[in-house]
Amino acid sequence: MLSWMPWSSRRSRPSISSIPTPAPDMATDEPVPVADQEAARLIAACGPFEASPEVAVAVSGGADSMALTLLVDAWARGQGGRVTALTVDHGLRHEAAAEAAQVKAWLTARGIAHETLRWQDDKPQTGIQAAARRARYELLLTWCRSHDVIHLFLAHHADDQAETVAMRQARGSGPEGLAAMALIGPPPVPGPRWPRLARPLLPVRKERLEATLRAMGQPWIDDPSNLDLKFERVRIRRRLFAEPGAVERLAALAAAHAETRAKGDRELAGWLAQAVALTAEGAVRVDHALADQVPDYLREAFWRRIVMTVGGRTLPPRREKVARLAAAVRDPGFRGATAAGCRLAVKAGHFLVQREKAVRRTQAAPALAF
Repeated sequence: MLSWMPWSSRRSRPSISSIPTPAPDMATDEPVPVADQEAARLIAACGPFEASPEVAVAVSGGADSMALTLLVDAWARGQGGRVTALTVDHGLRHEAAAEAAQVKAWLTARGIAHETLRWQDDKPQTGIQAAARRARYELLLTWCRSHDVIHLFLAHHADDQAETVAMRQARGSGPEGLAAMALIGPPPVPGPRWPRLARPLLPVRKERLEATLRAMGQPWIDDPSNLDLKFERVRIRRRLFAEPGAVERLAALAAAHAETRAKGDRELAGWLAQAVALTAEGAVRVDHALADQVPDYLREAFWRRIVMTVGGRTLPPRREKVARLAAAVRDPGFRGATAAGCRLAVKAGHFLVQREKAVRRTQAAPALAF
């Protein structure tokens, strides 16, 4: 369904910098559009960027990604750079091709380059959402790598972050999980660790992004699946909107955990650099003595990072599985284990961690399996 804000009655489309911002003492219940100066600060927080940056933005045509595209385009032009907007057509809805064409028309009219990427593989009968997400990332990442674009902007915002935190709270996630989506980070699928993903809108409420588009006279596309209560995220969204201040509270919780996670990541990186060595075959050697010295509050993260790196899985293993592994390797009687697609073996002075499918069938079975 298209939600229109026509341009035809305007002689010129306003830039976001021309939108007046209410004075601090001016009471208003209306959401305030995101101005160019604020957008520049948000984007700068995702830096550093090269001079004259060439970046990509994932755009579905929804309000969130349309607002992001226009804001990043204004910023990039100011830096002497260039934006390419990328729309993925999953081929799952009859309207998808027409919507992608409409997005292209809107952005072309604004002088923004646009590409439509199509998911042409066979579609699975089950797990279609997860498969579509994986395909979407693979298409976006492949385009960026083939065009030497190292920054891919995504339109996740404060409401998305709050929903993610609520979902992870319900599943009993620990502090690392409750940090939710990172402002910048690597791709969430196996493969090269670039382009870097940037989410400058995480501090911004969705209603402000819609206000930004209305102020600029820019239409957007409403996705009907965002109202379908069969999806967990939609049910959580409805509950959050019914509770005043819930989005802000959960987004602030994510930000606090993210700051803690960043500090922990820096310390964790130091321990990994000292204790871990990669082999030419893609396995990892973990020094016994140094692994035993890792602080308790980092021990689970230490082993989680190792098995995720070796195992190559997209999602981290469940917390309780990592906790059992981190405790087991300290047992003097530990003989070996499997965990998250990896096999751990005890060697002289170190643990050897290999991907399971790379281990010969003739080797002995592990003592433990997580």
